[in-house]
Amino acid sequence: IEPEAAHDEVIDIFLTCATQAMPFFSAQIETTPFVKFACEKFFPLSAWKFIGATEGDPAQTQLRLLKVFAELCGHCGALEKAKEKIETIYNVLLEFLPPPPADLENMETPSILFSHVECLLYSIHALGKQCPEFLAFAAEDDKLKDFRNRLQFLSRNTQGYVKKLQDEIKAGKVSKDPKTDEEKLKVIGLMTTSNIQTLIRDLYQSSYKAVVRLSWVPAKTKNVIKVDNGSEKKEIETVAGTKRHAPITFSNGDKGDGEKT
Repeated sequence: IEPEAAHDEVIDIFLTCATQAMPFFSAQIETTPFVKFACEKFFPLSAWKFIGATEGDPAQTQLRLLKVFAELCGHCGALEKAKEKIETIYNVLLEFLPPPPADLENMETPSILFSHVECLLYSIHALGKQCPEFLAFAAEDDKLKDFRNRLQFLSRNTQGYVKKLQDEIKAGKVSKDPKTDEEKLKVIGLMTTSNIQTLIRDLYQSSYKAVVRLSWVPAKTKNVIKVDNGSEKKEIETVAGTKRHAPITFSNGDKGDGEKT
């Protein structure tokens, strides 16, 4: 077996186990062993380059992993050597965050994998509070400047896309209950880029206060059940999740390659 194939087999097993266990994780049941394993086995750049290498579209294998990993980070407990693990995620994030070009006015619109970026920003945001000094780069001014420049450039490239989608929703071009693939695409695209903007604002200041619901995670809806106890009738609220939609392709504004969310 080729090393790349073996690596993808490990990823498939990891994703299967993590996905099956996901409904049971909570503040009391932590995902720490899963997060630790992923940080050590998948996120070092020497390993990351092999993810999906045997497939026609490595970006999709990477996205499958990043989505599950981001959800796992939401219930992660204290990590040993947290700084080292956060740094591995940060190094992968930089692979998806292009530095701004020298000439911003005449640049071509870059193709940005928004879904990958959302996952990575969320993961760093979720784990970063365990080592808040890491992204502050207190003694490394050059690294701090580079990171903030990349965040600003990312923000610049998402703002126009967010505004365009918001305008279409306000104008009624996208219904509040999307039914077509195109409408679902735009709603998920808006959630993804809006989450990115929120995370950028927090991480730019090395803050970890924002609360973000990942774009593909269903919102919890309240159902009301009427209970008749003879002389007394009560309404009881229960919580139920909405259905998850299949991945939908959307592009960066009007240009760039499409991706699946």
